[in-house]
Amino acid sequence: MDQTNVVQFAAGNRNVRKQASPAARMHDLMQACGFRTQEELINNALTMFAWAVETVQRGNQVASFNEAAKTYEVVAMPALQGIARS
Repeated sequence: MDQTNVVQFAAGNRNVRKQASPAARMHDLMQACGFRTQEELINNALTMFAWAVETVQRGNQVASFNEAAKTYEVVAMPALQGIARS
């Protein structure tokens, strides 16, 4: 049986709330994005996740690129890693 460890960490100066409830996380994301409804948040999240899945299915990686520093960080999610292995 494969064992997957999930690690939560803070990158840069971002404030990361440890073990925030899903409702609190949704509220924070809605405020950050200016969404008025949970439906807006869910629709945007599903759109981005579908794009990420399709990207990995094409053999690419999903990453964040810092143009100024010329560095990148690959998104590590168990769901996407499972697609990449299949």
